[in-house]
Amino acid sequence: MKWALLFCLCNLTLWGQFQFNFSSSIPVVVDGQSIKAPWAGGLNTPQFSSLDYDFDGDEDLIVFDRSADQLRVFKYSLQNGLPHYEVDLRAHLYFPPNLHYRVTTYDYDQDGRKDLFCYAIGGIQAFRNVGSSAQGLIWQAYSPYLVSNYEGPNLNLYISGADIPALVDVEGDGDMDILTYHISGEYLQYHQNLPTLHPL
Repeated sequence: MKWALLFCLCNLTLWGQFQFNFSSSIPVVVDGQSIKAPWAGGLNTPQFSSLDYDFDGDEDLIVFDRSADQLRVFKYSLQNGLPHYEVDLRAHLYFPPNLHYRVTTYDYDQDGRKDLFCYAIGGIQAFRNVGSSAQGLIWQAYSPYLVSNYEGPNLNLYISGADIPALVDVEGDGDMDILTYHISGEYLQYHQNLPTLHPL
């Protein structure tokens, strides 16, 4: 009986020391060519945008794969004078949870930090980037939904889950407008940003 108890304690101790650590150091070579970032994972329906993720003054690559709701960040640097991107596999931890269908960035408040726009049921949600080099990325939810004036009432700015809206400055006045399809998908809608009336 004493030996059986000692054996059980030894087993518990051995299992407590068991762990895995991810390593991307193994090179992958196909037809004599080394593949860049072979361990970053596959992409099915990626959406690309940019953001100064690490506050070092340059734009890093944000990739959101809507088929699996996975976000990856590729940090930008120069190596031997050439652009180089390296995946940061923990970067998704610094973004809002439960991102679905679409993610893109745009500096809507013109403070030099790109903000985050993502899916909300039947619409679009904004997160303001209030981070800094000292604190890192910090997101502040602007609103559960963006609204638009539909020739009278302010209603949820409808965007289908299948649609990816265009966040652009249509009329060149310096602020962000939104182009998206009508609820029936028949024609394009232009939602003009009028900050003096309804600031985002």
